[in-house]
Amino acid sequence: MIKKQSIYLTSLRAYSFPLSISSALIGPAWAYSEGYKIDTLSLILLCIAVLLYHGAVNMLNDYFDYKKGVDKNERQLVVNKKTPQFLLHYAVALFAFGTICGLILFFLSGLPLLIMGIAGALLSLLYTGKKFSLKYIAMGEVTVFITFGPLLGAASFYAVTSIISAELILLTSATGFFAALVLFLNNMRDIRDDIKAGIITLPMLMKEQTAKRVAMLILFLPYVIIIVATALDIFPIFVLLSLTSVFFAAKVFKTVFDKTATANYDKALMNTIKVHTIFAISCIAGLTLPALIRRLIETLK
Repeated sequence: MIKKQSIYLTSLRAYSFPLSISSALIGPAWAYSEGYKIDTLSLILLCIAVLLYHGAVNMLNDYFDYKKGVDKNERQLVVNKKTPQFLLHYAVALFAFGTICGLILFFLSGLPLLIMGIAGALLSLLYTGKKFSLKYIAMGEVTVFITFGPLLGAASFYAVTSIISAELILLTSATGFFAALVLFLNNMRDIRDDIKAGIITLPMLMKEQTAKRVAMLILFLPYVIIIVATALDIFPIFVLLSLTSVFFAAKVFKTVFDKTATANYDKALMNTIKVHTIFAISCIAGLTLPALIRRLIETLK
């Protein structure tokens, strides 16, 4: 018998956490590159809050998918054999602890962060639900893009600087596209089940080949943003390190357009998470390492 704790851990979907935590760290990395002193407490609270909210949304997603009969894969069938109510209880607990961290950040940083936090919480709650869900009306990708991209970027930067940066919002928009692509590929995989469940997702509104082309547009758009913004001197030159992830992006392209077999969307979305993570880590390295070296040199003078 599978224990509830096992289902709980599965529903957390920890493999997707890099989508949120790596994007959240770009803000502090940008602040460090600009010469700001990073408050350690604010940084830790930010990371904890992001992970708690992300885990809570994943669990709520499983809970309401169960209620609506959506996403009947093997993992979901296991959940169906158990009482799903405990998923809701755990999700509420995670939201509560995440909110506590957010309130502490609000007292440390100010009202704008509270507003951004409320916006993020509302989008997270509206993303999934039994009676109304943005992801059931073809708005899931847009919601994920905003939440994991510009909103998270603006909030993370403000949490450590009390300033909003338009340049940083543009940079985290790039990572937001990768996060949206993960959901888009997931919805491409689940089209048949979603049709039976009576919901509407974005890939359902277009033909399969069109959906594949849209997916690849989303995949490579972040690289266009990086190259153009760096050329215009909006981003520091070392942010171009993120282009190293394009080799992994090519694997996603090959998987989606594989002519020898049916597209393996599970493999494609997992590789997209890798692309996002490498892209974000490379951005963080490109922002922090030059600043760190510069500060070390100034210290030795």
